[in-house]
Amino acid sequence: MIRSLVLTLIGLFALTAAQPVGDPSGLKPLTELGAGEYKGFKGGLYPDGKNERPAAHEAAGRNLAGQVQPLDDAGKPSPRRRRRWASRRSSREIARSTRACCS
Repeated sequence: MIRSLVLTLIGLFALTAAQPVGDPSGLKPLTELGAGEYKGFKGGLYPDGKNERPAAHEAAGRNLAGQVQPLDDAGKPSPRRRRRWASRRSSREIARSTRACCS
């Protein structure tokens, strides 16, 4: 009897501890808030409550991307160095190479 009461109380405590604080049903996603505010902060992903990237941000990003260049082993720019792409191998390929190497 006492054991079942204790287990019931533990279960109720676990259920109430997992419940979110407050009611989120009245909240809007940041992208739908627009020019509205939440706790003094404007909505949207970008200034003025907009979700579209401003032209100045786009231009700055493209400018930075254009500055990417290959480096040598010392970290200095090297026009002769080729860009290399890293790829992920499947677990099957890793197992095959491990067996070939270690058997």
